[in-house]
Formats: sequence, structure tokens, C-alpha cells
Amino acid sequence: MMKLIYADAAVHVRDGLESIHQATWQHIASPGRWWDGKQRLSIAQEVRNAQTCKFCKERKNALSFASIKGTHIGSGELPNGAIEAIHRTATDPARLTEKWLQEYVLQDISEDQYVELLGVVSNVVALDIFSDGVGAVPYSLPD
Repeated sequence: MMKLIYADAAVHVRDGLESIHQATWQHIASPGRWWDGKQRLSIAQEVRNAQTCKFCKERKNALSFASIKGTHIGSGELPNGAIEAIHRTATDPARLTEKWLQEYVLQDISEDQYVELLGVVSNVVALDIFSDGVGAVPYSLPD
């Protein structure tokens, strides 16, 4: 039986949508081409860590993100380039540039890993924003 992920929502979420979101979470937890299932769940957790990362907030508020020095609040389970890509994509996507990608991300991960990481990040952000929008607690990450 499928675990209801919007049982606590302030508004009704139709059954079909809930089952699609459940399948998306299972897909996030499944191995990809470049990241295994555990790593993909670590990516999902980092998306959530980014929401409370003081370093991310300071960088987003700065005229230039590069003028702020520090480190992200994270689990440390992924390469630094992956953490940087996750946090910036989740919190400040409008200011991503090719130069940033080359200097901060591709030093630690491949372009292929980056593309898969973006897919996971965008799905988690969308699902969490939806949960927030319907007044539900964000879904616990799958095992």
C-alpha cells in the first residue's frame, strides 16, 4: 500500500497526483547512470540543507556571490563541487554562469554527473514547493 504523502495537507490533493509524486520520490532514490541511489538521496538531503544554509543566504544577498567566503552546511557525503551545485541551484539559480560551473563545480564532478544532479535537485525542489503550497509537511526521504 502506498504511504499517503499529503495526508496532512491543508487542501485536498487528488489521488493520481499523489501517486505520481510517490513514484517520483522512488525514482529519486533509485540508481541513476552517474550517481547510485544512496548518493541521489544525499543530493535530495542537500537540497533541504540548502534551505537553512547560512552561507547560501549570505551569498544570495551579496552583490557578487564570490565576494562571500565560507562553506555550506552539508552532510559531507558528496564532493564539494556537487554540494556547491546543489546549494546554488536550489537557492540562487538565476545567477549561475558558465564561469561558476567551470571554477566551482567541474573541478570535482563530471559534466554528466552535473546533469544528473540537476535532475534530482529540480525534482526535489518542485516536490517540496508543492508540499509547502498545499500546507503539507515535506515528504520524508525514502530509504
